[in-house]
Amino acid sequence: MIPRPSFCLALGCTAMLLAGCASARPAMTGDALHQHVTRAMAENAAIVSALERSFQERLQDDLAAGRRPTIDILALSGGADWGAYGAGFLLAWSQKPVDDPLAMPDFDLVTGISTGSLIAPYAALGRYAEIESLFRHSTPDWARSRFLSSAFSGEGLYDISLLEDAIYANLDRTVIPGLCDPTRPRRNVLIATADVDLGFLRVWDAAALARDRDRFRAVQRAAIAIPAAFDPVFVDGTLQADAGVLMQLIAVAQPDRISGYMRAWNQAHPGSPMRLRYWVIANNRTAEPPTTVQPTWHALFARSTAMMMKSGVLAPLTTLWLQSELLRREGLDVEFRWTAIPSSFPIDPAIPPFDPRITGALADLGRSLGAQADAWRTVPPSPITRPDQP
Repeated sequence: MIPRPSFCLALGCTAMLLAGCASARPAMTGDALHQHVTRAMAENAAIVSALERSFQERLQDDLAAGRRPTIDILALSGGADWGAYGAGFLLAWSQKPVDDPLAMPDFDLVTGISTGSLIAPYAALGRYAEIESLFRHSTPDWARSRFLSSAFSGEGLYDISLLEDAIYANLDRTVIPGLCDPTRPRRNVLIATADVDLGFLRVWDAAALARDRDRFRAVQRAAIAIPAAFDPVFVDGTLQADAGVLMQLIAVAQPDRISGYMRAWNQAHPGSPMRLRYWVIANNRTAEPPTTVQPTWHALFARSTAMMMKSGVLAPLTTLWLQSELLRREGLDVEFRWTAIPSSFPIDPAIPPFDPRITGALADLGRSLGAQADAWRTVPPSPITRPDQP
């Protein structure tokens, strides 16, 4: 749930104060760390292999039903309370008529980072109104500052116990029963965390997690654990936090692997070549709007951190577009579309996180843009962007 600018200054101050205050964990031995790395890498690889098998089954289903064999991937980025944009966009998009050329497809894979990990299961289950309502009816009490106590205890800067309660209530009521329902259409859902002990991304199959309520809760909570702002979570003996510190999208794979997969299918089914479509919703801006920045360390820290976060959105969008271009030049049918919060959309940085004045406005913006015929962009965002562009 990578932080928006209003978190940044507080995080910087707190990091300096907390440097020597947290209670120490016993250090793991080299052998223990190696075992954790081996296990985590094997689990990541198993999820990817299972996903490829699932894609093969979905393509065969399309072929048998006389549909064009297509893999549709929805990727949802981080953005903390700005996830209200993506939730509103999804709700409006889902209401487009099925004969619309850009109607919402039946996703084969939904991925989420940070706040996107909260949205992803709802998107896979088609419960768009529910997740939009969760964001729209947020409250600043979901992230209550505990700056002074954190400076001595080493806890996260914000107490998010009420946010946890809201998330867990919806998981128990809607998400877990939905993901465990054997009659529902199979939609793969992957969420991610950063394993801060091991130093790399962990991916998690949400449907598999749903079979263990407590484990699902732990991973979902870890997925939004902004380092220093929210407390991290131990899962499988290692410390997990928000994956936004590593990447903003789980849609970028190795082009040669994708190319090989698509070519193998096309060679086996020359009359029914497959199509791959990426749909990316960035719950953030791709650039910071121009403003006057004071030449003080705290103003520069907040501004530069916000700019780095936007680069974390810009880079994977550009990479995914380049990957799609490379595959198209090989003669493969790949489409890439994305949307993001326009840089010109006014968001008051003085308003606290999860204030419904922000989440309501962003949900409305998402609804408005998601309903438009030209909702999607197909060229990458520019590092040099005018204020009136995303």
